[in-house]
Amino acid sequence: MGACAIVVGNLGKDAELQARDGGSSTLKFSVAATNYKKVTTWFNCTLWGIRGEKLATHLTRGTKVMVRGELCLNKYSGRDGQERVSLDLNVDNVELLGSRSDSREEGRGFDQPNDDIPF
Repeated sequence: MGACAIVVGNLGKDAELQARDGGSSTLKFSVAATNYKKVTTWFNCTLWGIRGEKLATHLTRGTKVMVRGELCLNKYSGRDGQERVSLDLNVDNVELLGSRSDSREEGRGFDQPNDDIPF
């Protein structure tokens, strides 16, 4: 069993809805989260069932999201034969935070002055 994680970032491409045997479906998407040191980590996300079906049209490239779920480490061999690791998130909850352009226009960072703040 993996650890619970909360990831905030932007989708790298449009989410893909995949039908599965038995009528269920999965929604797969990737989220890029960048830390304060400007290092980006990619998370492969999977959302199961009807919630994924309803969110599929809203999860497009560049959309900013907060995703919560179970984090799993997946080891695999790359095309070059080297062992690689991916971070997979079995999603419990998705919150839409806006588009990439919205996040650039929203507020300023802590290091930028704002004359509207009275203190």
